[in-house]
Amino acid sequence: MSKIAKVWAGIRDPETRNIKKSNAIRDYAKDVVKKVQVFHLDIHYEESCVNAINQIIEKDKKIDILVHNAAHLFIGFAEQFIPEQYESSLNPNFLGVHRLNRVVLPYMRKERDGLILYVVSGIIAIAAPFMVPYVIGKAAMDQLAENTAYEINKFGIETCILMPGVFMEGTSHFDTAEFPKDSSLDEPYLELKADFDNYEKGLRNLFRQKEAPIDGVAEKILEIIQLPKGNRPFRPTID
Repeated sequence: MSKIAKVWAGIRDPETRNIKKSNAIRDYAKDVVKKVQVFHLDIHYEESCVNAINQIIEKDKKIDILVHNAAHLFIGFAEQFIPEQYESSLNPNFLGVHRLNRVVLPYMRKERDGLILYVVSGIIAIAAPFMVPYVIGKAAMDQLAENTAYEINKFGIETCILMPGVFMEGTSHFDTAEFPKDSSLDEPYLELKADFDNYEKGLRNLFRQKEAPIDGVAEKILEIIQLPKGNRPFRPTID
């Protein structure tokens, strides 16, 4: 594959609450990709996944590549997150991935071709306190990707699990992060407040001694996509 023919960018409510993101994608695409279709996709709901993919099939007849890039960050002490928040983390970080796969895979199986690329996170490979629901969600996605790879490979469908490092700028992760709902545990965890307050600084000291533009992740995805079938790495990193 020498070039990207068309990109479908799935965003929740692209013409209302996320209109700024949609316009930013369209403006960027004018100078780079040319063919980008922004459309509504909410992986929390099976119906939305079905409707979104039906749009693609109706217009383009097939899907060559699926990139899983949705994620939702949780920051706080593990005990303070109520069980429903752990469920909430599994929805975008894991269950939504499975929902979309179930809609896309039949079309890829029919063609006996395709690539599913998962944007996971290097955070699952280290001890990462203060964001446990997020780590669990990403780890679940990772295991879904790794273990289903053997099954779908039989149909000519490739899997790639991209492992970005700790990128501190350039995403909406921290701006939209969710915090614990059990405030009754605020006082007991005052003993860890100093560690919590220094966590971001610690991450920067450990992993970010120099600038790391988030654009590198997108460039790595493009690099992988453009490799010939059979030559794509299974678990590449970008950091």
